[in-house]
Formats: sequence, structure tokens, C-alpha cells
Amino acid sequence: IGEVRVKTPLIMLGYYQDLQLTEAAFDSNGYFKTGDYGYLDQNENLYITGRMKENIMLSNGKKVSPIDVDKYISKYCDNVNIASCGVDCAEGYDEIHLFIETNGKTKDILNEAKKIINSIPKSIYKISQIHFIDKIPMTSTGKIKRFELKEFAKKNKVKTQEIPVNIEGDIEDRILGIISHISNKAVNNVSLELKNDIGMDSLELFELCVALDEQFDTSVEQYLFEGIRISD
Repeated sequence: IGEVRVKTPLIMLGYYQDLQLTEAAFDSNGYFKTGDYGYLDQNENLYITGRMKENIMLSNGKKVSPIDVDKYISKYCDNVNIASCGVDCAEGYDEIHLFIETNGKTKDILNEAKKIINSIPKSIYKISQIHFIDKIPMTSTGKIKRFELKEFAKKNKVKTQEIPVNIEGDIEDRILGIISHISNKAVNNVSLELKNDIGMDSLELFELCVALDEQFDTSVEQYLFEGIRISD
């Protein structure tokens, strides 16, 4: 596997009034650097395996393709659409963030998928965070827009951290702690309507349902999505 480089009369001559960028786009033999990883098989069919700039730099210095991460996770959890990307951290390497598409899936299916993914051996790819997303962004040619996933991950990093399972206190305090954790807002009153007063979106409400299910071993989805007050 290497970078795919092409030469054809149809390739652009260069970037307008930018000699430095033009020189960086071509190699010494005049081949255009596509930025794609790929390989040729025995019949010289070209296979694209990923984008170079999408590579994930692990803490051990090894670079991995998010496509390889996707394939590995999908072996364990093939009933939902997933995608991964690397998100840089302060330590200088990338954390692996995984995205589960919620569109068309029930809460039980998504919840089970998350449990399966969390139970996958971490020896190969350690998933730092799991995000729920309405629809995995794709290009018109079917490629995943991982740069959009990265932006989503950075924006929702605090919100989608694992919910602590050891929140102490009575039921009211535990519920408030979970709501505060997911909404990233200080909440000290259970007599409110989540959608209006906290401003939770559908994904945050879903995460709240999953967290409360795990904490109290019961289903609360019907109450939250009907907008019934928690105090009721």
C-alpha cells in the first residue's frame, strides 16, 4: 500500500498564482499526489484504502487507517453502521473516536451495540469515546466525511464521555448527576421538562435514556420522549 499518484493530460497544471503549493502537489516525475492510499492487484486494478491525512497516530507511534478500525469493529458489531476517526489530544497522539449511526435503529439495538463495542479487546484498537450520530456523513461517491466526524467529536467530547456508574446519593441526586454530565450544565432541579428547560437534543436524550437504564435497570425512554416531567 502506498500513495496513489497519477499522470494524465487531464490533470490540472497547478494552483493559480501559487507556485509553492503547485510544487508540493507533484513529485519530481510530474505525477500528481492524490493523497489517497491504495494498491494495484495482479490484474492492475486500483484499490483505494483511505486518505493519508485521515491516518490515526496511536500513542505507540504507529499509524493506522480508520478504514481498518471500521473493519475490525464491524466484525463484532455488524448490525449497525459505524465509522471512526482520530482526534488529536494534548499528549501529541490521536485518540480513536467511534460513531454509531442511530437512524432507523431502536434504542435497544443501539444500546446493545455500544455494550458489544465496549467489550471488544483493547489490545489492537482502544476506543476512547463512542458517539451516537443521526447519520454518518458521506460524499456523493460513498466516502465517509471523517473531517466532519472529527469536528463532531471535538464539539461533543465532554457530552459523550462515559457516564460514571458510581454516582452516589439518593435517586434524585443520581438522576441530577447524570443529566448534568450529559447536558454539560449544572442542573439542581428535577421539576423541569428536559426538552424545553435544558435544551437537550434527540441524541442527548437518547444518551440520557441509556445512562438511566444502566443506573436503575429500567426503561425510561417513554417518559423522556413524551415530555413528561421527571417529578411525575
